[in-house]
Amino acid sequence: MTGPTPKRQRATLRFDVEDEALNDVCVIVQDVKFYVSKKHLSMHSDHFRDMFSGRLLGKNQKEIVLQDVKDPMDFQRFLELINGIPCLTDDNIDGVSSLAEMLRADIVQDRCLDFLNEKSMMPDWEKLEIAMKYSFMKEYKADIISNIRTPEELQDVIPEDIDQLDKETSNMILKKSLALHRAPPVPAYNNPPANPRLNFSGGLFEPLPFAPTVQPQFRNELFIDVNPPPRNVPAPSPQPQIQVQDPVIFQVNDERILEQIRLLRFAGLLN
Repeated sequence: MTGPTPKRQRATLRFDVEDEALNDVCVIVQDVKFYVSKKHLSMHSDHFRDMFSGRLLGKNQKEIVLQDVKDPMDFQRFLELINGIPCLTDDNIDGVSSLAEMLRADIVQDRCLDFLNEKSMMPDWEKLEIAMKYSFMKEYKADIISNIRTPEELQDVIPEDIDQLDKETSNMILKKSLALHRAPPVPAYNNPPANPRLNFSGGLFEPLPFAPTVQPQFRNELFIDVNPPPRNVPAPSPQPQIQVQDPVIFQVNDERILEQIRLLRFAGLLN
């Protein structure tokens, strides 16, 4: 009987051996030396292209110290990615993304975005924390916020210290919060009810229907009053009118009542 097939180890590339036939420069990261090719680095990094073309110091140098990189393994993974070897994990995605932005490496940036979208198992709040750090993840950050569907999901991605949010992210979250908590719009009716009824806590309010305006059939009807008022009869004293207060003054808390009020105003039956 044959035993189980041993698990194949992940393929890696070694850059710690100098080979003049393959490499012509040594990049030093935290005292760790990487022997690489200027041409290959220039193909994948605008930063190295500017350096080796003479725009930056280091054109003729055989050794270059890469500053502001804390972990040499991040540069190792950077080199593996530009050589076509997948090596990203949830543990190293942040460090590699930092190098991809600093070195202006488009292909590595794309690999980082693909990993976060397709393979990462991190929760959305961790992905948002990473996306806020790097400018090339601006659209990815907007996608995370736009895909939030409930106030609870929005609360989960907001950090405890909101001062960590930059202005752009704060505006995105504010707009999303307003959209999630906004009241539903009043439905538009092509034919609003002619005589709607409102039930308030104080009783029934039913506006009287309006009589339609009768248009004269003949021009002379505009000047003929078939029932002229009698002469020398004093005009009746005006009757006090019942003032119907706006129900909103009563601080009605029932959303259904408020929606009926909006329908009345839409129909022109309530000012």
